[in-house]
Amino acid sequence: MSETIPIFPLNTVLFPGALMPLRIFEPRYRQMLERCLDGNGRFGVALIKSGKEVGASATPYELGTIARIERVDEENQGSIPIIARGMERFRIVSLDYSLPYLVADVRLLEELVDEAAEIAAAHAREEVNRYIRLLLAVRGEWHRQPELPNDPLGLLHFLGTVLLGLFPRDTTTNTRS
Repeated sequence: MSETIPIFPLNTVLFPGALMPLRIFEPRYRQMLERCLDGNGRFGVALIKSGKEVGASATPYELGTIARIERVDEENQGSIPIIARGMERFRIVSLDYSLPYLVADVRLLEELVDEAAEIAAAHAREEVNRYIRLLLAVRGEWHRQPELPNDPLGLLHFLGTVLLGLFPRDTTTNTRS
């Protein structure tokens, strides 16, 4: 299935299920936000391949995640704070630079889980639980068993979000995939 959505190129990755706070301050992205709020509240987040977040147009990588606006707060010091949630992954089919903000035709990706993925997810869940228990023991703390997603894709996206937060922004954005 394909659809046309505004694209917000950023220096970070949004995984399905994750929340992303954003501050909208550039006029082009205010216009994009208005379009989203007048429509279905969806836009795409894609990692920047070349260019910068602020100023001139950036070129995104071809994979990204649909984001759904969950909350919009009042304008504060020239920016509009929003919270968006990652929904599903997409591949950019074509880009349209004719508007002040980027628009793309995207194809939603079907994510299949096979038996090997189920086994890998079970192993990853065990290792993450072990790591958390060791980390808490070193700190002298106790915590009940962490609540991790049960499904393999949910676990993968959760771990991606957590691991992304461990690295400085420059490290993750300068890595080639």
